[in-house]
Amino acid sequence: HSFPTDALPIYELRKARLDPWMDRSSLEGGDVWQNEIEERVRDADYFLVFQSQALMTKTFSYVNSEIKLALDRQRSVRQGFRFIIPLQIGAGAVLPELQEIQTVQLHDPSDVSSLVSVIVRDYQRRGRQ
Repeated sequence: HSFPTDALPIYELRKARLDPWMDRSSLEGGDVWQNEIEERVRDADYFLVFQSQALMTKTFSYVNSEIKLALDRQRSVRQGFRFIIPLQIGAGAVLPELQEIQTVQLHDPSDVSSLVSVIVRDYQRRGRQ
């Protein structure tokens, strides 16, 4: 059984009073998308990478630039705290640039609950509510 979509993780994050932002659903008409994405990555508390077969086939894509921006930001996060959280949706390999960061397998809704718990605990450790 494979986890079918990234919609449930987003819903569960919102239910936990977190504020997820996704470029494809959050950009609005007239936004300069490159500037908006760069600002959001720079201001984000976490960057979730939904790894899938489709992502693995994107040799030339803006999503690769987004991941590079996040990796640059990861360097400024104090050790012991999370920023990039790779998520595995369905079968497929892990992106080579993310191999050193533990990937969370999302095969069913209970995996999503665990992910939300990890984020909430880490967020609280940062002194945020």
